[in-house]
Amino acid sequence: MTTNTRQELDDLFSMFHDFEIKLLIYQNTTLRLTFILPWGELWDDLNYQIKVELTGCDFIHCDYAEILNTPDNLAKNWVDRCSIDKSTNDSNIISELGLEVQSHKFYSPNKYEFRCNSSKKFAGGQLTFTADNYLILDKDGNKITLNKMQKWCTDWWEKIDNQ
Repeated sequence: MTTNTRQELDDLFSMFHDFEIKLLIYQNTTLRLTFILPWGELWDDLNYQIKVELTGCDFIHCDYAEILNTPDNLAKNWVDRCSIDKSTNDSNIISELGLEVQSHKFYSPNKYEFRCNSSKKFAGGQLTFTADNYLILDKDGNKITLNKMQKWCTDWWEKIDNQ
């Protein structure tokens, strides 16, 4: 991997909207994330996935809200449901949350926070981690450039605007 600037990471993460975290693996100082992209609609592949490998990750932490699984609570409208605040550093638990990245925030010098919704039994959360470098791969392990991601993002939003 080559060294990338904080601006490149910011540019990459700024495209993450409705990216569902399908799998998260954290080993040593590497965070590997597999995402399902909504952009797959552009190619008639509703389960299109990319992998993002982040290095320089010396920690991960996730705060999330678990919906209370009671008949009375589940009968309520989604926004009125009660939840329990929880947190974890366990990558297996984070992978199971079904978090969908909506936006990100940067904290100097190299900390990022994904702000997430969820489509499962969780009301969303925040995934916080550090990163200094990235690599983007398609499902077959081929490298995807930041420019290619930016082109796909532009194509996606143009499609939305033209509907």
